Amino acid sequence: MLENPVQGHPATTAGRTNLIYGECAVENQIKFKPSDNILQQLVTARRDEVVRWQKSQADRLKAMEMQGQEKISALRKTLSKDMLAVLDHLDKSHENARGLIAADAENTKSRLVASRPSEENETAMHPGLAGGHLAAPNSQG
Repeated sequence: MLENPVQGHPATTAGRTNLIYGECAVENQIKFKPSDNILQQLVTARRDEVVRWQKSQADRLKAMEMQGQEKISALRKTLSKDMLAVLDHLDKSHENARGLIAADAENTKSRLVASRPSEENETAMHPGLAGGHLAAPNSQG
């Protein structure tokens, strides 16, 4: 029987890990009949292939993040103290704005959930509707 390289247990047993920066998601919920040995091997091989792909993607993302951080630190070394102070101030204001936007979105979402439909006829003021019915002259035939 093929072994699952991520969790170290047979690939046919139930198990789960999360895909968060390098952890591979493997959800083994498939039950095989004893006569499905070839299908079981194919599924296990495909699962192992997906796990390898997820690991390589996570490694690639980590490498890109490290390269970006190295470039930022190299750039910061070449800048003057005044420019660094301005960049730090802009970074802090960006984080504050992000927090305000998230709070405003949550506030709007909660107001929307708490709101009720209007009991008035909202279409009364619409120029193409009269009493909720289409009143365009060319639509009458």
